[in-house]
Amino acid sequence: MSTDEKDIVDESKKPKPKKKKKKKKVWGTPVVKKGDDYMKVEGKITNYENWTKLKDGTRNKITWEQTQNQLDAKSNQNSCLYITKCEDTDIFIPHKCARVALLKCKNCVLNVGTIINKIEFTNCDNTTLNVEEFCPIIQISKCPTSTINLSWGAALGAEEKNPCKLITEQSVTTTVTVKSKDKATETSHTMPNQIKATFDGDVGFSFEAVTDEIHEVNDWKEYKENKDEFSEELEDKTAVYQNWDRTKPISCDVEEGSIYIGNCKGTECFIRADTELLTVKDCNDKKPKLGITLEKNCKNIEIVNCKNVLVDSSQATGKIQLSGTEDADILLSRKAAGCGGDPIEVIWHMSSHCHVSVVRENPDPEILDYKETGLPDQICSMYTTSGSWEHEVEAK
Repeated sequence: MSTDEKDIVDESKKPKPKKKKKKKKVWGTPVVKKGDDYMKVEGKITNYENWTKLKDGTRNKITWEQTQNQLDAKSNQNSCLYITKCEDTDIFIPHKCARVALLKCKNCVLNVGTIINKIEFTNCDNTTLNVEEFCPIIQISKCPTSTINLSWGAALGAEEKNPCKLITEQSVTTTVTVKSKDKATETSHTMPNQIKATFDGDVGFSFEAVTDEIHEVNDWKEYKENKDEFSEELEDKTAVYQNWDRTKPISCDVEEGSIYIGNCKGTECFIRADTELLTVKDCNDKKPKLGITLEKNCKNIEIVNCKNVLVDSSQATGKIQLSGTEDADILLSRKAAGCGGDPIEVIWHMSSHCHVSVVRENPDPEILDYKETGLPDQICSMYTTSGSWEHEVEAK
């Protein structure tokens, strides 16, 4: 073998270089856990996080002090404070700023003078807000319990012509106290926490803010212990279905009785007889939707703590209640909506991304053209000089 040939052979025996491993893509900024009493200033934004009780058990205290940059008049108009995951803390904002937002806070008290833009409470519990001067918008979102104390000027604004807008969204109990002009007395009101829609013919639905109109007709206590497998119980005029999935449809023909569908996922349910009460509870699945078809009349429908549910009613339907529910679609024939009779009422609370669709009037009954209405989840309340509140549903 020649030297050239030997070189070629030796070259072929060399191990191939290893390919470099591709770096995994990292989306977004990694979340770094903040320590206790965390505080950071970034330009016009100040962040506070994880402030809790002191070691001696007393409440903690946050007082916002402006930086030199924020002291500039123009910067002051855009200063924002974000307060996250704080508990048992008193917060003082002595200076004018644009926005204050509390997220996932508990047992905190926020004291402010003038806020230029908005105050927001999101996923907070047992939180108190004291406004001495003014804030144009206060938004309470997904909060179980909130207390708001307003001075007369904070409630009605400059010259009593610019009232504060209180927006509540998917919140349970929001209590507002307003001091009188002379500060001698005060009045307290609990804000409405539910919305009622009444069908108004081809115009669509009219909305009204209400309080405590949702209540479970039957609490179904005896059926709360679910089994792991399919469960079907029929007793007198009560039918109970639990733990059904998409592999097996439900068909019920209990005449003028009550039906409970619990912890079912993606199954098809056919109600083939007149029903006093249909309760759908704890049914959660991404895909497919839990489908319920009502072939006969139904007086009351309750959908509680569900996600991804479709109800299709072609016959007379009395009232529909939605509580703690997400992504519910309700399809109604004109008869089910109450055309020519008592209009249907839909009441909801702590629910989002829900829609009601009613068949439009069409001379050809074979053509089903639906008009869809998104169910709003915000109530805007404003105080009046007469000492009462006016409530308006923020329609989508």
